[in-house]
Amino acid sequence: MADSAQERKLPATPRRREEARKRGQVPRSPELTAAAVLMAGVVGVRLLLPDVWERLGIYVSGLWGRVPVGDWDLSTVAGVLSSAVWTFLPVLGIFFGLSVLAAVAAGAGQVGLMFTGTGLAPNFRRLNPVAGLGRLFSLRGLVQLLKSLLKLFLLAWLMWSAFSPAVPVFEGLGGTDLNLALGRVGQAAWAMGMRAIVGFVAVALIDYVYERWDYEKNLRMTAQEMQEEFKETEGSPQVRGRIRQRQRHMAMQRMMTAVPRAKVVVTNPDHYAVALRYEAPQDDAPVVVAKGQGYMALRIKEVARQHGVTIVENPPLARALFSTVEVGQTIPVELYQAVAEVLAFVYRLKGWGGVNVA
Repeated sequence: MADSAQERKLPATPRRREEARKRGQVPRSPELTAAAVLMAGVVGVRLLLPDVWERLGIYVSGLWGRVPVGDWDLSTVAGVLSSAVWTFLPVLGIFFGLSVLAAVAAGAGQVGLMFTGTGLAPNFRRLNPVAGLGRLFSLRGLVQLLKSLLKLFLLAWLMWSAFSPAVPVFEGLGGTDLNLALGRVGQAAWAMGMRAIVGFVAVALIDYVYERWDYEKNLRMTAQEMQEEFKETEGSPQVRGRIRQRQRHMAMQRMMTAVPRAKVVVTNPDHYAVALRYEAPQDDAPVVVAKGQGYMALRIKEVARQHGVTIVENPPLARALFSTVEVGQTIPVELYQAVAEVLAFVYRLKGWGGVNVA
């Protein structure tokens, strides 16, 4: 079949990529975002923990100083909770701010800043149990399952490799100083957190490479799709032909409207016709306002006769002008002398003043 995956060998066009992006289809790894959030959380705890301990000490000491033991009622509990919120809210705000910033940075780093509401639209096909089972037992579902198991076993091994050396340390904390015990526990927790970050990042990088490969594979196009897109963007050959024909017709009309303002039409006499305008001092040199061969040359000469524009037969000059000068351009220096002689002849014929094309 034309749309079979085996025939999707052509790379996606920029238009197909843009349409996929508008639908929210981008190579994105949720694991990479989770790894960034975990890293921000662990680093945030490490940086904010001293401040938390300091605030906790101040809060507890102030709490027992303000509230006598046993003198608790509903308003007292509300005041204690309110005080706790305002004491730890700045720290919690910084912690969650770091997590949100890490999630946004990870998402933007993968797909850039993208806002689309396509994913929010209800899709009732997702409620189809048959389609759900198909997705569950598809290749992508199997890959997702393997990734989850890999992440689980990897993190379990990393946590155990970090926790097992600290077991003897924990066993001997019973008679140690509280600050020393907390310091050792914090060191063990930091080691476990860093290992968890390493594991998450490793899984996330593998997942991102897979998501990128799967995204490119799903965007591949068949030759038929490529042809259809080309027709939509560039138009069919028939449409392009009509457009070119219309453009030629408009260009011919513009030239025909410029012929009456020409001073002379130089001809071959039958094959070429070139109309020249020279209005001193506006024009620094004669300008080709129309040119053509065959039927177009006949039309130029016909319009010139209708408006009294002089026609001069000069085959070498007509061929040179036709081949070297485009419509709207001034003549080259090497043709100044030949054109000046033609214009001088026309000026004498019409009884105008002299001409200087130097």
